[in-house]
Amino acid sequence: MVEYALILMLVAMVVIVIFMVLGHHVGGLYSNISNGITQASS
Repeated sequence: MVEYALILMLVAMVVIVIFMVLGHHVGGLYSNISNGITQASS
């Protein structure tokens, strides 16, 4: 039973790290898109 808890904890840590890394990329992508839209509309 302890093994399952350790595996689950490891998977959760990997998912959190992936979300943190992708979060920065997605945030930059959204800012690039919004900048492009504001430049195109003006």
